[in-house]
Amino acid sequence: MKKDRGHPFWLSRANDGRYMLTGHRPIIKKVEKCDYQDLYVVPGDNVGIRGMCPIWSARLWKELPILGMCRVRLSGEVVGDTKIL
Repeated sequence: MKKDRGHPFWLSRANDGRYMLTGHRPIIKKVEKCDYQDLYVVPGDNVGIRGMCPIWSARLWKELPILGMCRVRLSGEVVGDTKIL
């Protein structure tokens, strides 16, 4: 039986240097009333995690340039017993 490797996500680095993780490829768009571009989460994206620590993200996956992006795959396992509160 083929092992499920999970859904690939987009890891990207915004203009402020922080990372974001999204289900869809982020939008690169000029910031209104400014002379630079930034990354935006696609409306309706069910992941859309912004503001992730650059040091943690670069160590976990890879260092990206500003406005850079790549595909990543998350995997995990349950550790310990599940408790119902």
